[in-house]
Amino acid sequence: MHPVNQRERLPYQAIKTVVAVVAFVLVLRAPVVLAFGDDGHKIVGEIAWQRLSPAARTEVKRILESDPEYERFYESCIWADKIKSEGSWNWARRLHYVNIAKDAGAYVETRDCQEKQDCPDGIPCPSRNCVVAAIGYYRDVLKDPNSSDPDKLVALKFLGHFVGDVHQPLHAGFAHDKGGNDVRVLFFNNKTNLHRVWDSGMIRQSRKRWFDYARELSQSITADQHRAWTATLDPADWATESHKLVPEVYADIPRSAEIGEVYYREKLPMLEEQIKKGGVRLAALLNSVFAD
Repeated sequence: MHPVNQRERLPYQAIKTVVAVVAFVLVLRAPVVLAFGDDGHKIVGEIAWQRLSPAARTEVKRILESDPEYERFYESCIWADKIKSEGSWNWARRLHYVNIAKDAGAYVETRDCQEKQDCPDGIPCPSRNCVVAAIGYYRDVLKDPNSSDPDKLVALKFLGHFVGDVHQPLHAGFAHDKGGNDVRVLFFNNKTNLHRVWDSGMIRQSRKRWFDYARELSQSITADQHRAWTATLDPADWATESHKLVPEVYADIPRSAEIGEVYYREKLPMLEEQIKKGGVRLAALLNSVFAD
């Protein structure tokens, strides 16, 4: 037998160390993934929770009691994103947004929300394939006294998420660039896309803890804003409103696609207002569903 050549065979522990070092270096070199994201949806959910009526809070708590993962309402608002990678929920991916034509002044159901063909057996599913239809459908599931508790749980978690989604302007954006997903930008020198910047990049750039951010935004909502924002609880109106903001999202992006402090400071107030609207309207919707 020949002795083992140490240069050809490294001890197991040494291999683990090399792999760990390489992985760490790759993480450092990789562009930051700015993954409205979890924080945005939790902020919307917490703002809504603070405005729920006693009857609505009681019913939301009761429905969530059967959920093995989420105890608090704000936590449940991220569920719809967490299941995207699960094959059994692929049919729901299209419910997170709606594409509206660039020259269209408003959302039109027959043009912008196609009929759905692949609803799974045993899971409540809207007949049309966009976020507007999803909000209306899951609101009705929650309101129906004949709905089972498992169906109400699915409806509550979807509704808590989709109301947030429809208030992110690029979730009511253009089909040709997939709601800004195909618009590559450098956001504070991080390679990403415009959709991610608005989903979560600007929220993270604030460097605030999501709960503190939620409290700050909630406390800034005036009585006049609350009245104005809840004047309509029609998700079609919300989608139209978000769509009208899309040109402002694209404004001020230079040809270099490098956006940073100036873009962030100019656009953040609009994003924060949309988050606040989402929370106020989610609460109003649930209060109307669970009214005494």
